[in-house]
Amino acid sequence: MTVGLPGTGIGGLYYLLLVCWMALRALGLWLAKGQAAPWRRLVVLLGLVGGILAALWIEAWGLQAALMRIGELARAGSELQLQVEIAQRYLRPALAWVPFVVLFSVIAGAHLLRWVVRCNNARRLRGRFSAAPVPAALARPARRRA
Repeated sequence: MTVGLPGTGIGGLYYLLLVCWMALRALGLWLAKGQAAPWRRLVVLLGLVGGILAALWIEAWGLQAALMRIGELARAGSELQLQVEIAQRYLRPALAWVPFVVLFSVIAGAHLLRWVVRCNNARRLRGRFSAAPVPAALARPARRRA
């Protein structure tokens, strides 16, 4: 098990995106069809999303402040100062984008595997039942022209 910042992994990102999608879908159904939306539950969930985003922002601000302070205390040209500059320049943007890329890969991989399984099942079924005649009761009746 690894230790990390709460809400920064794939599960936290998926939760954030899912709650935002639920809110948009409920709003769309309410506007289009007039269906009652579970507003109380959505407000609670959106409040949790806001709290997670605020905590992430505070954590990012704290890490940035710590890196800036370490960079100021390090001697010019030292290995520590070089590592702090690399962390500020490359690590922060990577930490912002990597969860999105990983989540997209997981979802795309699941859809791709589902498509492969469906194609294999369809190919197997086509081979078994393609020669069987269609009973007259199941055949489509011809359309009448008016």
